Formats: sequence, structure tokens, C-alpha cells
Amino acid sequence: ASSADIDLIAMDDNADVPAMHGWRQEIFGDPALALKRGRIAITMKGRRAVIVETAAAP
Repeated sequence: ASSADIDLIAMDDNADVPAMHGWRQEIFGDPALALKRGRIAITMKGRRAVIVETAAAP
């Protein structure tokens, strides 16, 4: 996703950008929304970034 697409997703859960359609939504869009909503977080494990589920599940 481009930085402009990410900005649109940040402002609107239903942004009409390629990252929110088809296989791109599965790979990027859904996790981006989960991050935005606080359901997942990105943390470091050693020298690697990892995605973890959070306790915040509104």
C-alpha cells in the first residue's frame, strides 16, 4: 500500500484503495484495521518485528 493509501485507511475503514480489496485485504487490509483498532500490536522479539494479539478487543 502506498503512504497515501495508508492515510486513507487510517481515516476510513472502508477506504476504496487496492489494499482493501481481494487478496490484498487479506494480507494487508484486515491486519491494518486490527492494528488501528488495537486488536494487534507490533513488537520486537530479538531483532525481528512480530505481530501479537492484544487484550484490547472492543
